[in-house]
Amino acid sequence: MEIDLIKLLNLNLNINEYLTLIKIDKSKNNINFPFTSTDRHLESLEEKGYINIDQNKVISFTDKGYNIVNPKENINFDELFELYPTRTPNGRILRTKNKEIKGRLTKEYKFLKQKYLLRVKDSATHQEVIKATQKMLNERKRNMSLDYLMKLEVYINKEYWQTYMDEDGEVEDTKQASDSFIKRI
Repeated sequence: MEIDLIKLLNLNLNINEYLTLIKIDKSKNNINFPFTSTDRHLESLEEKGYINIDQNKVISFTDKGYNIVNPKENINFDELFELYPTRTPNGRILRTKNKEIKGRLTKEYKFLKQKYLLRVKDSATHQEVIKATQKMLNERKRNMSLDYLMKLEVYINKEYWQTYMDEDGEVEDTKQASDSFIKRI
C-alpha cells in the first residue's frame, strides 16, 4: 500500500487517522488490518467529519470518509465507454468513436466521465452498471432494437442502467429468469 503524505496534509489527516480509516473499512469487510487506533484518533476523525460514532459506539463513514478509503479513481469509466456502441445499426451517433485525439482526451469524453463519476460513487456500483449495460445491450440485440438506443450522455443522465437492476440494485440474469418461466409453462 502506498500513502501520499501530501494528500493527507491537504485532507488535514495525520498518518494515524488515515490508518484508522483504513482499519475501519477493512474491519467492515472482515479483514484484519494490523494497526491499533486510539479513542483520540476516532474522536478527531469524527470532529473532522470523516466518521460518525453513535451512542452504541457503532462507527460509520460519512461520504467524506468513505471517499478517502474508496476513491473514485478505482472506477474505470473506460469500461462503460468501450462497452457502449458508437453508432446504432442505422448510423445514428451515440458517442464519440475515440476517447483521445492526437494524444489528448476529447471534450465529450471528459464531460461524460465527469457526469458518470457524479452518479456512480464506488467501484461496486460501477461493476453493477457494467453488468446492467451488458444485459441491456444483449437484450436489445436479441430483440433487434439497437436502433432505439439512447445517446451515452442521456443513458448517464437518466441513470438508465437502473432499469436493468432489481430492487436491491443487483443485476438480474435475464436468461435464468426466462428459463424458469419456460419451465413453469
